[in-house]
Amino acid sequence: MNIWSVILSPDFLFTSIRVMTPILFAAMACMVFVKGGIDPIGTEGIMLSCALAGPVGGYFTHSALGGVIFAMACLLYTSGAADEEDSGGFGGPRNL
Repeated sequence: MNIWSVILSPDFLFTSIRVMTPILFAAMACMVFVKGGIDPIGTEGIMLSCALAGPVGGYFTHSALGGVIFAMACLLYTSGAADEEDSGGFGGPRNL
């Protein structure tokens, strides 16, 4: 089997797009962060922790809605929106 026939096959293309989509969304979020003056260094960690929090929350609450709520709570906690009032909300500047 020729390597080019595998790479140029529709299955390979669709699989590449399916796997690339979350990374592409994170890259677009980083571009928005940079435009807003926010350092996007923790974007991948936030994405991974919320991706874990959703199924864990769904397991413990026995519902899909509980998983979504748990993942959103994890997003708010890890992004800095749950900090003090002067945090700027949603990953804004923090006073360390």
